[in-house]
Amino acid sequence: YSAGIAVADEPLKAVLLSNRSFAFLKLSRWQEACDDAAASLEIDPSAVKPMYRRSLALEQLGRCGDALKDAMMLVRLQPTTKDFTTLAQRLKVAVLKGVDSAADALLPVKVLEEALSEKNTVEARVEALKKARGLCVFRGHTDTFLRLGAVPALAQLARDESEEMAAGALAFLCVMASGLEREEDEEDPPQEETAVFDVNKPLPVKKSAEAARRCIVDDVGMAGVVDIGRLRRKMFPKDSSSSGGSCICAVKLLGMIGNMDDSSGLVFLAQCLEVIESEALQSAALTCFGRLCDHRRRLGTTVKALRDSHPLRLCIEAGLGLTQVSLVDSLRSAIASAFSLIADKERSDTDKIDTLTVFKSMVEPFIQSSETRHQVNGLMALATLFAVDRPAASHIIQSVPAVLMLIFEGPRQVCTCDDDRELQRWCADVTMLAVGDVTTRKSLLESGAVEMLTELLDCSTEGCARAKYICSLATLAAHKEDVRKQVFEAVDFMETLREAIEAVKDERQQKGGDSNRTLVAGIFEACAFLCLHASFKERLATAPRTLAALLSLPDAEDLKNRSSLPFAYTSFLMNIFRSREDKFRPRKKEYPYSEMTDAEADQLEAMYDKMPEGARPVKNGEVDLGPAELAVKLRKASMKATGTDKLGVIRLLCGALLAPGVTQPLCAAAAQCLNLLCRETEHRGALVSAGAVRALLAASSALDDERARDSARQALAQLAITTNPNLLAYDQASNMVKPLCELIQHNHELLQFEAALALTNLSSSSASYGDELRTSIYRSEGWNRFRDLLFSDNTMLQRAGLEGMCNMCQCELILERFAEGKGGNDLKIMLAFVGVDDVQTCLASSGALAMLSGVPEVVPHLAKQENFLNILAVLAHDDAGVQHRAAVCAVNCARYSKDDAETLRKVDVALRRATLTGKAYEVAREHISGVA
Repeated sequence: YSAGIAVADEPLKAVLLSNRSFAFLKLSRWQEACDDAAASLEIDPSAVKPMYRRSLALEQLGRCGDALKDAMMLVRLQPTTKDFTTLAQRLKVAVLKGVDSAADALLPVKVLEEALSEKNTVEARVEALKKARGLCVFRGHTDTFLRLGAVPALAQLARDESEEMAAGALAFLCVMASGLEREEDEEDPPQEETAVFDVNKPLPVKKSAEAARRCIVDDVGMAGVVDIGRLRRKMFPKDSSSSGGSCICAVKLLGMIGNMDDSSGLVFLAQCLEVIESEALQSAALTCFGRLCDHRRRLGTTVKALRDSHPLRLCIEAGLGLTQVSLVDSLRSAIASAFSLIADKERSDTDKIDTLTVFKSMVEPFIQSSETRHQVNGLMALATLFAVDRPAASHIIQSVPAVLMLIFEGPRQVCTCDDDRELQRWCADVTMLAVGDVTTRKSLLESGAVEMLTELLDCSTEGCARAKYICSLATLAAHKEDVRKQVFEAVDFMETLREAIEAVKDERQQKGGDSNRTLVAGIFEACAFLCLHASFKERLATAPRTLAALLSLPDAEDLKNRSSLPFAYTSFLMNIFRSREDKFRPRKKEYPYSEMTDAEADQLEAMYDKMPEGARPVKNGEVDLGPAELAVKLRKASMKATGTDKLGVIRLLCGALLAPGVTQPLCAAAAQCLNLLCRETEHRGALVSAGAVRALLAASSALDDERARDSARQALAQLAITTNPNLLAYDQASNMVKPLCELIQHNHELLQFEAALALTNLSSSSASYGDELRTSIYRSEGWNRFRDLLFSDNTMLQRAGLEGMCNMCQCELILERFAEGKGGNDLKIMLAFVGVDDVQTCLASSGALAMLSGVPEVVPHLAKQENFLNILAVLAHDDAGVQHRAAVCAVNCARYSKDDAETLRKVDVALRRATLTGKAYEVAREHISGVA
């Protein structure tokens, strides 16, 4: 380029200067690259290439402002060029961050001085506190403010008579203690990656936030924060124009540094819950209480078990006494955290408490209340208790007559307001949970539960409540055969289902597509229970329009929503997709099931079935999912039910699996649904097209339950078996390798076999990344896993292992290994399998040897094996494919053994004696002629 620049005229010189600038960029010679690009632009100021190269060079030289000018010009000239827009965006960020470091370091000092100076007006000091919060959030100056002694000074400001000043100081302390990137009340919050944390371990806290909390505890103390909170509560503004933010911030701060042993803090929270002037304060108090309970529970046995106390009950009772509908979600979350902490089973004998008495004393007064909202809260608490201590909840239902009276009589009242409808829903919810307990269900059946629930279904006008009653009736039907007949004779579930579907459609047309997700979730929950009975599934299979209407209720956004709908939908699909032969049950935790395999558990249950009825263990109901043929029919019908979008069901399942914050039960159910759809090979192409590979990969790495994880991996294997590997994206194909290599080690032979076939198909890839894929399989121990299968007693597994090894012989790393003489045992094993009776096994082993013999360095190691003659013996094999592969191997051995007279002699004799035909003869003809 330099020589050309010296003699070229201006148009060409501009091009050559730009090209040399590019060369200098590649050599990291930034200044020279910048100079050449600038010289080129002097000749042709509108040329985009040299302008782009000058911008890149200036960026590397640290002159981001100048670089941004070029980048913005490029965007104006070519606004659709991605490289230009990306560069401009990157430079904008760099320029915004490029504040002088010395001035940046002085900002906290200056801002804190402005906030603390009494010479400034209240407005100026409040503005300075706001700037200080911004420095923590956007510049990470929390540690700087801590070193400057900001905490005690802010605590003093928090006692100021000015509400604005106190709120600003407490908000500043909250920001430092939170470690959040942005305050909760700011607009346009940043998108955060979804993180999944262990629910039984303390939540991680940023170092700066941990230091701030420690400093607040040391300099102010929990008692000090409570005193500040009480002061702010006394000064709580009575006029609606002021929000009382200082008291709210004090409550939030207590939630970050407080603990459950501080009775004064709990009493303060209970007092805040009684401030009816501010729902925001009550919500903050509920959140704080729930947070303290959850944190204490996560500490587990590292701290002493929490004792039952008056302040603790005071908080729970104050919460259950709230009547604002807007606080329901916060209240339920707080009650769940509190009940989980109280029901903690990890207690020493000296710390044990009578949880039944505690829960009963908390819930019963609200159940017996004459105020509807209190009854709703009592039922909500009882439903929450089912999730943390089912025996206690069941005992309360059976021992407190007011509960049964409320859940069976409450829904019969005429609904005149939202609270009445809410009561109906919670009555139905508690009823559904109650019949799930075998003892309670038996007691209810003796009291005529079928008739009562049928009447409640008829008189209920609230859609979600009706869905819950259907769930309850379906659960009763699973109790015994005579109960099932009674339930299905009493209720026409198909007609009830059609009415519910039409109601949802009408409401969504009026209010929009995302309305009434709760009702849709209730419908699918009811259908999931009903599909535990083969008789209902048979009716559903003969009603394609109803099935199609049902499956069309949710959309992609519904399945990504963090509500009960995604799990209800996937549970319904799982129950219609499986049959009585399919068992996806999680391993039971109690002895002896915890020590058994599935087969052993089945044998034990079969033994129980043969025992006299009085001696059998009590079962929690009986279900019949129907025959395999019915499940196949429903799977096919579901794939057709979504009309023009035949991938609809699959896309929804994949969307649920890939949604942020997906729960373990939902992940397991969706993965099992995809596994069931893979049963029919006709569905597999649609599964791949709809993104099932990516979804199953996510599930196989995220699932904790071993059986659910195996379902996801098996589905991946089945998709890999039937899909042309050249059509898979490289990242999908390569990411499948690890879970498949893990599945091939499973103790179930079918899973081993499918994993081996899947890896074999992947290793056959002729795409540009084929070698990388085989290398990935090799490095994931795939070769060794294939070899392990050869020692199985199962002929199919042996063949699968050999076929995998045959394809893997294209891998450079494996060829190098054999060439270096490190594969002697593998050669011996392949030669041993050449002479077996199974033709497919012979084809695989002879094919592998044929490929390996194509490498000159491998032939001496092959020829010296004591069973080398095995490959020559099959030159006389009846199968043309085996004969062809053996001929290739023999000719290669002769070609690369010129200095080995003994090997040449063996090969020559074998080739002359064999009667070769077809491809085998074509391969060996030249050699035979030469020998002759």
